Amino acid sequence: MRVILNGVSAIKPKTGVGHTTVNLHRALIEASPRDDFWLYPGSFVSSLAQRALKKPKAPSRGAPTGSSRVKG
Repeated sequence: MRVILNGVSAIKPKTGVGHTTVNLHRALIEASPRDDFWLYPGSFVSSLAQRALKKPKAPSRGAPTGSSRVKG
């Protein structure tokens, strides 16, 4: 049997539904190893979403903010 699960809720940041989706997917694979279970969208789309949703790093204190070139 081939099954595709809607994995949009499993894209980070996960909510309660996202955790449930991932756990259901894992449990189905363990319970029926001869069958195929996919999450859609897959890991490629998930990795793109993770990069897009990642918070930007705050600049460290004391780091120069302008150009490091010395004019003269």
